[in-house]
Amino acid sequence: MKQGHLNRAFPIVASQLGAKFGVKISIGGDKAYTNGDRIQLPALNIDVNAELIEVAWGYLIHEASHIRYTDFTAFTSSATSPLRRELINLLEDVRIERGIMDEYPGAKDSIEAMDLYIVNLPEFYISDKDSHPAAILNQFIFLHCAVDILGFKSLISVAEKVEKVLEEVFPCGAVTRLFALLSTIHGLISTHDVIKLSDQIITMINEEYVNEQERQRQLAQSHGSQQSNQSEQGNQSGSSEDDSGTDAGSTDDAGSTDDSGLSNDSLDQSSDDETNEDPGKGQENSGNNHGSDENDSELFAQSLLDALNASDNDMPQNINDMARQLLSNQTMTTYDSTVYIPAVHKPVLNELVGSTSVDNVASWSVKIRASLQGLIQSSKFDRTSTKRIGNRINGKKLFRIAQGDSRVFDRRISRKAPNTALHILLDGSTSMGYKIPGSINREFIHIATEASIALAMALEGVSGVNPAITRFPHENTDDVVELLPHGQKVRSNMGAFIPLASGGTPLHSAIWYAASSVYSTHEERKVIIVLTDGEPDDKFLASSVIQRCESSGIEFVGIGICHDVSHLFKTSFMINDVNDLCAELFKIGRDLLVAA
Repeated sequence: MKQGHLNRAFPIVASQLGAKFGVKISIGGDKAYTNGDRIQLPALNIDVNAELIEVAWGYLIHEASHIRYTDFTAFTSSATSPLRRELINLLEDVRIERGIMDEYPGAKDSIEAMDLYIVNLPEFYISDKDSHPAAILNQFIFLHCAVDILGFKSLISVAEKVEKVLEEVFPCGAVTRLFALLSTIHGLISTHDVIKLSDQIITMINEEYVNEQERQRQLAQSHGSQQSNQSEQGNQSGSSEDDSGTDAGSTDDAGSTDDSGLSNDSLDQSSDDETNEDPGKGQENSGNNHGSDENDSELFAQSLLDALNASDNDMPQNINDMARQLLSNQTMTTYDSTVYIPAVHKPVLNELVGSTSVDNVASWSVKIRASLQGLIQSSKFDRTSTKRIGNRINGKKLFRIAQGDSRVFDRRISRKAPNTALHILLDGSTSMGYKIPGSINREFIHIATEASIALAMALEGVSGVNPAITRFPHENTDDVVELLPHGQKVRSNMGAFIPLASGGTPLHSAIWYAASSVYSTHEERKVIIVLTDGEPDDKFLASSVIQRCESSGIEFVGIGICHDVSHLFKTSFMINDVNDLCAELFKIGRDLLVAA
């Protein structure tokens, strides 16, 4: 991954896509899966694994569709047979993908690109007439729906090929009814509707199997009746010849003639010629065609029965399962294999406790904001600099001409207002629950929480500043808790500011989340402030992530709660006592908003 392009890093883009679709995304490890609540993806390196990026986006959107639209309880409980499970899975995939594409039209390109990539893989087996009937049926449904329901035109040629195979293996009645049933997919609005349609397809296959058995019985009965008639006709013909020989005095002469004047040889030859010209005529040939119909019906019936009784091994591999395996088996670089963008959890709310924390620092935040506003206003005043070209000469600078310096023209420069997205990471690890030395009821987490609130409240009133607060970790995991999202006000979320402490200090994953969050904002400047009382769980990972973010333009400030964090952050402060809080927060605000 190239430095300076963290905003294009797979973890950042994936988490932003997850936020767009309203689902939780975790990046890290070497597995791709969905647990019904969030999507886990391995940390791909875009430069190294460029060919898998479309697969990753398609898989992410597909699984996001499941989380948004699928009733997982109904989905899981309905898998009572391999055929039923696969039909429900296929049809539900179509329904939820159509749903996400209706909401987000751009999702179509990503899902189609994933499907096309996998269909073109050597290991993707396109069904032929020797494939198991269940595999043919399921692959046809997938491809037909992809083309006709989802509009994936790039799959038309493969879909037509499998459709021809379907027509060879299944009877015409079953194929016609299947097309009719699949045309109703547009009306499916729930997982339960999908289950009903799947059962209708299974019922249709059962009915067509019974129809083919009845057809075989009727053909066999008809064949037996024709054979009996042929036997009777043969007996009657023999009797007639005997009678003719007795009455007419038949002869064996080859040249004998009948009443028409034609010889017996001529009649025999004429009969042979007629038979050769039209093999379809004659009772014996009719019997052969009937046998062919019986064979076709028997094969169709067997195909239907095999589909109904298919095992797990008879089913084709689902395209989304193949995508999952591709993503899980890819090669990762050393750095990216350790990336973990955590899932985001909503906070436990307590309005009484939270409002107390906010009230404790309200006066501080007002003073800090007033001071910062004054600094910002004065820094925005027009300043004068001397240039080589201009319309107004500065008389005090004319001496420069004698020195060969032509910079004697005044030019006024206006400084830009702050344009900063600021994300505060609040360490909520177990050690933050320790008592402050010399205090009875106060803990480190109280200082850190109040510092976060005070700074956010001071900055949210400054035009051009967009603060957010996230506490890490969530319980004993690497996940985070969103206390204040970008673009919202502290008092609207004050029930979230409960001083809670538990778990370790997974700073590296929290920073990845904060980086993703600030990159999703429109502000030009990106700043992450970390409040912590100790060392991260993995110093190497934390330092690596910080360096990667800094090389991409993100600025860091470390605030140590009774702990020096200068070894982690180029800019850092240490708060030893609550009385230090106001002065240090003012310094931070000044440096962030004015010094730039």
